[in-house]
Amino acid sequence: MADADLDSPARRGPAASGRRPILPWWLLGLLPLLAAAALRDLWAPDEPRRAEVAREMFERGDFLVMHLCGEVYPDKPPLFFWLAGTAGRITGWSVFAMRLVPLLATAATAALVALLARRWWGRREALWAPLLFLGSGLVLLEGSRLQIDPLLVLLCTAALAIADLPARSRGRASAHRLLAGLATGLAGLAKGPVAFAIVGLVLLGWRLVARPQAGPRPAVLARLGGILFALLPVAAWALAAIAAAPELAGALLYGQHVGRVVEGEAHPGPWWQHLAVLPAELLPWTPLVIGGLIAAWRTRRAPDDLHRAAAWLLVLLALFSLLPTKRDLYLLPAYPAAALVGARWMVLAFARTGGLPRAATWTATAVLALAAAAALAAIPFVGEVATGVAGLGGRLAGTGAILAGGVVACGLALRRGGGEAWARTFAGAWIAATTVGSLLILPAVDEVKSGRGVAEFLAARPERPEAIPCLGVQPEGYRFYGRVPAVRDDDLAAALRRDGAQFLALARERDWEKLSAAERASFVVLHRERVGSRMVLVLGAATSSTGR
Repeated sequence: MADADLDSPARRGPAASGRRPILPWWLLGLLPLLAAAALRDLWAPDEPRRAEVAREMFERGDFLVMHLCGEVYPDKPPLFFWLAGTAGRITGWSVFAMRLVPLLATAATAALVALLARRWWGRREALWAPLLFLGSGLVLLEGSRLQIDPLLVLLCTAALAIADLPARSRGRASAHRLLAGLATGLAGLAKGPVAFAIVGLVLLGWRLVARPQAGPRPAVLARLGGILFALLPVAAWALAAIAAAPELAGALLYGQHVGRVVEGEAHPGPWWQHLAVLPAELLPWTPLVIGGLIAAWRTRRAPDDLHRAAAWLLVLLALFSLLPTKRDLYLLPAYPAAALVGARWMVLAFARTGGLPRAATWTATAVLALAAAAALAAIPFVGEVATGVAGLGGRLAGTGAILAGGVVACGLALRRGGGEAWARTFAGAWIAATTVGSLLILPAVDEVKSGRGVAEFLAARPERPEAIPCLGVQPEGYRFYGRVPAVRDDDLAAALRRDGAQFLALARERDWEKLSAAERASFVVLHRERVGSRMVLVLGAATSSTGR
């Protein structure tokens, strides 16, 4: 459908009429992500690990061979750690500064989603698609965390957007192919060979469902160059790292990519796992995405780039369903496609009937109602005894009140006919609720999720052990916050013999209680504090006077 049809006076709403705003309104969708990035410490398991690897990289001055708690770290390529480490080093290892890497990557991906929506369809899709992307449940959860995946999503989306660019000359088409290859190569340098599968399979899916673009084709050398640019960054780093640390060869050449797929030992799950969780993690926009996929199938013979957006989503869903390793965030590269599918269906419905089907609007409004009920009903059951978070019930009540107000406003919009007024009301209520929830709830939960308190206790102790062993506890967060020599070692007796009166250790209370009374008699509990779901103990030598 042409822009002229969608922007007719009878169809356009306030967002599409009159003077255009200086900034797109979808930027409001970044507010809950900003709050989440700024108001909490590093949460295990992934964030402390990423932060500590980046810090050790810069403090060691070794930008090829990464380390975690003093040991070689073979799990990921270095691009994310270079970027996050640079932000951390400049700011004295500010967690918020390091989180700017995934946060800015998420914002840039939203801008690319808007660009693709405008290129494929028109201005109204470009207004809605980035908002659907930013507001999806998984993006809200992961878009501001110190994770690699938002950077991977940005670079893969950039590669697809560049590959999709129309070209007026063979030289321009060749340049597009080289730039798309380079973006893919940087994605590989961020997360590994999975980037090649993401970009390559989506491009293949586009060829199967859409007519080839008219215009000049890239030169053969440019096509080969695009492949070279895609492979070169991560291959060059891997070979240089192996030359510096030969023990990395097994992990970098096999274990961390082919080995994971073949053996499937890391995060195993059934093939249908993503099918089961994707509808929940696309909330509150799931009804729109489902409607868009149905529309793509019904109009599969019509010339509309909705089919390409649907192929993007379904190809990646199939890829990650077939792989034996399963984590919800692995599917994050499909979320730009989901947003495009939902936005296109929404605008088509607005253009045809002036509103969305009642099944979609009432289902989405019911999601808000259920979220409000959950927040308000939890008040009598949530307290310091149950969760370790004082005052959490009242904070949930504030968030629930915003959600309840949004439900009322959406209901009134539906009574007036729904349409784009309902969509704007719903989006505003969701942004307000998630922002207020981040402002109220995250700081309170952070008190028990962060390991900063234990780390600072360790740093203030007079003991100076050679290493602090950790029994049932991941050491990286304590090492990052306290600059203490926490290590992955559960041999407390050996550490006591080595350090004597200078001994310190960390232990999960449950693992500590499994030790025999004779083993525990050699140690004294200096401190206990809840970190997440674990009660963490700081142990000292029983014969040390400093423990009294």
